[in-house]
Amino acid sequence: MGGTCLNVGCIPTKVLLHAAEALTEAKHMDNLGIQVSVNGIDWKAVQSRKEAVTNQLVSGVTGLMKANKIRVIEGTASFASKTALEVVKKDGTKENVPFDKVILATGSVPAVPPIPGVKENAACVDSTGALAFDHVPETLLVIGGGVIGMELATAYSRFGAKVTVVEAMPKLLPMMDGELTAMLRKRWKLPV
Repeated sequence: MGGTCLNVGCIPTKVLLHAAEALTEAKHMDNLGIQVSVNGIDWKAVQSRKEAVTNQLVSGVTGLMKANKIRVIEGTASFASKTALEVVKKDGTKENVPFDKVILATGSVPAVPPIPGVKENAACVDSTGALAFDHVPETLLVIGGGVIGMELATAYSRFGAKVTVVEAMPKLLPMMDGELTAMLRKRWKLPV
């Protein structure tokens, strides 16, 4: 319940980003005259926090569905006709579900670039896998300088990984406004 964004996208990524930002701020509190000692990262606690936030929000969405009397059927659907779906439920039974209108909101999956050897290499993971690392990697190569790639690059860099981003387009965040990309370059002191 909650789809890609809530379970393995926006929300868990933001939890990692928040933890990384807090770590960075703690390391620079002396700029404010506050002495703080950072003794490292409890990565299991960071991952547990990410899971707790995600689970809480999934429970909230599930509760909203029940409160609004929205029926949820888990299974695989196909069109039986122009006005009905056939749903094969997880237990193998089938149910015919009539409708007047349909909204196709099927979620998304991470894109894997057609680079030879990527699928066969255990060190290559998609964004979902990057959210579930069992430790902060020493080095990280991010293929794709879009929003998800840049969020993960930012978080892991702040956690201490040496990060390299490879982007095929002429600028990072290629689908975003040019002014935003320019601000990012300036903040990260990247060449134009």
